[in-house]
Amino acid sequence: MNDSGEVESVTLNEFGNWIVETIEQFLVMLQNISSPLFMMFLGISAFVLVIGIVLGSNRLRGAGGGGLVFAIIAFLIVRNADTVIAVLEGVTNNAP
Repeated sequence: MNDSGEVESVTLNEFGNWIVETIEQFLVMLQNISSPLFMMFLGISAFVLVIGIVLGSNRLRGAGGGGLVFAIIAFLIVRNADTVIAVLEGVTNNAP
């Protein structure tokens, strides 16, 4: 915004670059906190799974097992976010 209060126009390329930079910053931040966060989630899921096995509850076992699978998949996706960033940059750079 300039001094006269008018909103400046933005080209599609500038907007695409801004989106990619924002997603890249978010993914870098997520990568920095991912290890402790996912380890905590794995611990909670394992605890729920063990409680489900001890109590014989199918729902607790399912929740614990599902949590373990989700945590592992989410961790792998976040750790391989560089590939996602490369694909996004390739799409925005090759857009018509």
